[in-house]
Amino acid sequence: MAPAAGSAPGKNGEVCEVDDQCGWKVGEGSECWDDAAYVRKVVAVNGCLLGWASDRLADDADTAKLAVRDSLLALQYVSDRLWGDEEILGVALSEHGIHALVHAPPQRRDDRNYMRKLMSEDAAAFIHASPRLRNNARLARLAVANDGKLLVKCSERLRDDEELVRAAVRQCGMALNHASDRLRGDEETVRTAVRQCGTALCYATERLCDDEVTVRAAVQQNGEALQFATARLRDDKDVVRAALRAPSQACPWSADTSPGATLLWASRRLREDEETVLCAVSTCGYMDPLLYVSDELWDAEQVWRRAALVVHWEQVRALLLLGRYGSDGVLPQLPGDVIAHCIDVLASECVAQDRLRLSCRRLSRHRRELEWRE
Repeated sequence: MAPAAGSAPGKNGEVCEVDDQCGWKVGEGSECWDDAAYVRKVVAVNGCLLGWASDRLADDADTAKLAVRDSLLALQYVSDRLWGDEEILGVALSEHGIHALVHAPPQRRDDRNYMRKLMSEDAAAFIHASPRLRNNARLARLAVANDGKLLVKCSERLRDDEELVRAAVRQCGMALNHASDRLRGDEETVRTAVRQCGTALCYATERLCDDEVTVRAAVQQNGEALQFATARLRDDKDVVRAALRAPSQACPWSADTSPGATLLWASRRLREDEETVLCAVSTCGYMDPLLYVSDELWDAEQVWRRAALVVHWEQVRALLLLGRYGSDGVLPQLPGDVIAHCIDVLASECVAQDRLRLSCRRLSRHRRELEWRE
């Protein structure tokens, strides 16, 4: 198959015109495509020009290597004998990566030993394996052990294989998405997945999203997994506090990535609970969880003061120590009422700054909620 119609340089620099129906016009320069030195020079610059070379040179390994090294598409112009040649494919893979297998002949992609060799270097080669090999349990295990997301390329039969799927979710919890419906309802498989990635809970069955052991494992890995638990568990104080204390990594699709946003997924009752709110503030180290509290707690000065003292506890602690011991001879021991006044001033300033900052964001959230309801 020759390249598209156009023009290209002849042997001595002259231009050979291309005709859509008959290829190169017979004339000056057309014989150059059987000249090995000239063709190698040309295809080293534009590998696709191998399509104009003679059959003899299209079957020449050195010429084919030069063309393939420049352009992966040159593989479609080599002879049938060289198309499946391991050495030629090796050049394509080294120069253009594992994607070069897209242009490999079917018999190569169906060769178990050849594909196993490639997968030992890059598990992604499994993507380009033949359907028969993607149904091979040994090859599939090798693939998912290195990249769990490759479970999606396994056959339907293997995506229902407990051992294989558990190996996949152990490497990448989100691979649970590609498991069979039966295994997404299997306790051991789902727990293995959520221990690796808590938000994989979103792919579990509703029964397991209401299972306390499974949900606890998920929220301990990532507090954001709380959003996928059932309403019953999002109203469980112990589960919610476990989620608030755990590290949180927002989901890519999450609309709110603020510090302490995990509190947003707790039940309304717990978002009105002062101790739960302060737990969220203490964990994230910011006042931002107050964005998600009820109007009653938002207006409660005592809640703001306690939150400010939690966030700025190190400064409060320094003031308390100053009141008890002084400052190594630089400052004398300060009276308790002075220390109390200093702490009040610190809390008041922090509350004023954070309340102003969060008020604007809270107003924006209320406006968005109204728009969604409309």
